[in-house]
Amino acid sequence: MTRFAGVLLALSLMASGALAASPEAAYLAARDKYIAEIKAFEDSKASESAIQAAENKAVADLEKRLRDIVGPVAVKGFPPADTLNLALREHDEEFGDLDGLTSNSEGQDVVVTTRPLLMAWLEQMVKDEVKDRRLPTDVDAAVRQDGFYTFSLGADAAFAKYADLPVMKPPGADLAVGALGVFQQADGPWTPDWIVATVIKGNRVFVASVRHKPPVGKIPACGAIWAKAKREQAAEALEQDDKDYRACFNAHAPKERFFAGLTNEAQSLVNRLAGE
Repeated sequence: MTRFAGVLLALSLMASGALAASPEAAYLAARDKYIAEIKAFEDSKASESAIQAAENKAVADLEKRLRDIVGPVAVKGFPPADTLNLALREHDEEFGDLDGLTSNSEGQDVVVTTRPLLMAWLEQMVKDEVKDRRLPTDVDAAVRQDGFYTFSLGADAAFAKYADLPVMKPPGADLAVGALGVFQQADGPWTPDWIVATVIKGNRVFVASVRHKPPVGKIPACGAIWAKAKREQAAEALEQDDKDYRACFNAHAPKERFFAGLTNEAQSLVNRLAGE
């Protein structure tokens, strides 16, 4: 059984106090109905054109529902977020990503959703049958984990955090978090080149990534781990080296000259997400 349980999931969400009789509940019920319908088409060996037509209809309806729920979105420096941040076919990589509206452009992405939809998503992620996909239901804890950005931004690579970036909450925001890392398809270590951030303000949740263009220097104190990782052949050992290097980087980065600039970039991003 996948983490989406079709109509049963929708009913359970609708029964909860946070979502009962809300537009989010109606959206989730419609989403799960469409997922079940598309799966039925695939199971019946329907033509790809028939499946695509059903998917296009579903996406158009869900995008409209989300635009009504989220409202107009204008984040300075980003194209309008008006595309569904979700795949409806269970075998697609983006299946199960955070429900919201997204804009994708070269070197930057943003997803906008609501608090109830974020909580509904986390309630499913904490029970995911794949351990590496699980996230805590506590929002403050979830947004500080690598997997949150992997599965909210819909990337085709996993986010690996190299350093927390100490940003301040913009006026009116309830939460603002920033981090430096990479989107990787294989264990590193790599030179981190992405800044990610999450901002919650009012009923809206913003999750974004922007590519950091100026190079981030290597940290001398972590050089031995870097060198060991570059020699490593065994997958398990490389995975551990990757984790060790990132932990070392996070511990020493605040003392490096490049850190203040990174923090300023992250602060600028969270300010834009909050509408400053």
